[in-house]
Amino acid sequence: MRVLFYLVFAAMYSVWRLLMPIRQEQVVMINTHDTHMDGNVGEVYRVLREKYDHLKFAWIRRVSVRPLRPARLAEALRFMMVCPYILARARFVFLDNVFLPMAFMRFPGDVRVVQLWHGCGAIKKYGQDVNRGVVRWLEKKANTRYTDLVVNSRSVVSQYLSAFGVSENVLRVTGLPRTDYFFDPDRVERGREKFFERYPELRGKKLLLYSPTFRDHEVKRPRVPLDFLKLSELLGEDWRFLLRFHPYVAKHAADLIQGRVTDVSDYPDLNGLLAASDVLVTDYSSIIFEYSLLNKPMVFYPYDLESFRSQQRGFYVDYERFVPGPIARNEEQLAEAVRKALNQEEVSAFREKHFDYLDGKSTERLIQDIMNR
Repeated sequence: MRVLFYLVFAAMYSVWRLLMPIRQEQVVMINTHDTHMDGNVGEVYRVLREKYDHLKFAWIRRVSVRPLRPARLAEALRFMMVCPYILARARFVFLDNVFLPMAFMRFPGDVRVVQLWHGCGAIKKYGQDVNRGVVRWLEKKANTRYTDLVVNSRSVVSQYLSAFGVSENVLRVTGLPRTDYFFDPDRVERGREKFFERYPELRGKKLLLYSPTFRDHEVKRPRVPLDFLKLSELLGEDWRFLLRFHPYVAKHAADLIQGRVTDVSDYPDLNGLLAASDVLVTDYSSIIFEYSLLNKPMVFYPYDLESFRSQQRGFYVDYERFVPGPIARNEEQLAEAVRKALNQEEVSAFREKHFDYLDGKSTERLIQDIMNR
């Protein structure tokens, strides 16, 4: 059914391409992963709008018809009719995720299709390295439409080539736009204050952000293998716990909130959330790359490490040697690691290795490359 949907979308695009010329000032932002404006697409939009008054912007965002309601059906109909027209007239296309209708689309030679992606790097395998069947085939065809694939550093080039199945000539090692935020102290402080305005009860507390990675097999049955009540007893009264799930998982996680835990899965400003927290606890999430830019401590809780390595996605790296922080196996070890979490030297070395640019000018560098070609 979804393949039919993609075919219809692409067919509508082809019709509009025959009928309408490209608008040289038209920019389309396909924002289907980071719906908030602090992601790569939002950063590119902000700088383009500031620097180029003549550009016209249009947005394509994720839609869903479930639960079935008239408003959602109208939104889906608009998506199918209007979005192909928007794309057919675009001179520049920026996206932060795979857009599968592109598998059946052909862009004119002067159109720039820029895949920004949504992560700075990866621990676990993704894309062509894990997908199978029709999804893998569609994704590979869609990936061939990119004229530019933005890369954070040379250290992840081999991952990108493998995960996207593209040739190296489309890679642009400019740094990721979303990282510029972390080099602007005023923006970081504003993001932090905005968080505490929404959660004033957390001001003055020590905040542990727990952000587990997306697990394909737990989308509808997520679990938190941590006893936060026990962790509270071990760490003391001053600590509070922030729980952030992947968007696909968060809607099923309401029953998991307990004790001093605040669910921040729907908080729209991820950067502000990172700025407000004091320590990050995660497992295989790429969030560690952004967090390293704040030079804050991280603790790793890979509760299913062996099964994830051998039976699930697997890794691009030697996990135990790669992560910039201590690894805990239970609540006691985790509490001890959090209390002693002063691993700035490890974090600093990690940041230096995985970021080619630490100047806060990645968006500007990318835009100069794209607009001057």
